[in-house]
Amino acid sequence: MARWVWVAVLALAAGGCALWVRRPSSAPEELLLSRRLTAQALGAWERGDLDLAHRLLQAAVKQCSYDPDARIQLAEVLWHLGRRHEAREQIRQAISLAGPEPELLVRRGEMNLAMGQVEQAWQDAQAAIALAPKKAEPWALRAQVWAALGRWDRALADYCQALHRNDQRPQWWKELAGAYWNHAQRLPPNQRPKALYCCLMALEQWEELLQGKEPPLEHWVQKGQVYAQLGRWEDAVAQWQRARSQGWSDPAGLLALAQAQAQLGQLPQAQATLQALLQVAPQYAPAHELLSQITKVIQITQSSYPPKR
Repeated sequence: MARWVWVAVLALAAGGCALWVRRPSSAPEELLLSRRLTAQALGAWERGDLDLAHRLLQAAVKQCSYDPDARIQLAEVLWHLGRRHEAREQIRQAISLAGPEPELLVRRGEMNLAMGQVEQAWQDAQAAIALAPKKAEPWALRAQVWAALGRWDRALADYCQALHRNDQRPQWWKELAGAYWNHAQRLPPNQRPKALYCCLMALEQWEELLQGKEPPLEHWVQKGQVYAQLGRWEDAVAQWQRARSQGWSDPAGLLALAQAQAQLGQLPQAQATLQALLQVAPQYAPAHELLSQITKVIQITQSSYPPKR
């Protein structure tokens, strides 16, 4: 889950509001102290001092072991510190204290999935959907599990369920595009266009949600790949050129760009792309082979015209 979500959770805790359990009207002193320590941890985290946030949250948990909020925040700090098994254990204990809240099940599922524990992530997703079928996050988690299993058709169905409930999550649109792309690769070529156009739609929706921010070069690379499979060579070249303007230098990708330029009859441009490629990867055999072919075609074309008087 994104860090800002858990910062918001911390802010709630800092304000004295228990997110996962009802706070009694007269809170025990140890719970109040735990919340104060949690608030201090928020400040340390915002300053980028994860070590101090970790120590403060450890103290909060020690002071009030039954406060699930402190364990949730401790889990996130541990996760950011790379101590994944400890983080997941804190989430498990928070669930045992607060009950099987859908948000906590989803977060544990995300952790399980990131750690390669796909079966456990599946169980968390199923439990979260059963508890909160109208929430988007459980469906997105199950979609991610299907994607990890390579079940792209099932992933597509669950991403659509998630986005039907919340269509303002850019990452889900990006993941949906990836699912459509991978689904298309499993289809015969003549059955791919529908999935590929859906992939483009998802990428464009993701781009729109960036609200004017420049997408990373991988976005233009992916769009170029989709257009190339659709045979829309001019659009593919345009997307890949945008990626090049951001420093894209992948040899296989630049080879695909040169091939697309050749498809359009842009032989000098293809030649220039291959020459630039070989400066980056001088031993890349496919580029040498294509450059030789294009150079011969250019020479033949030039020699076929009468010399200028």
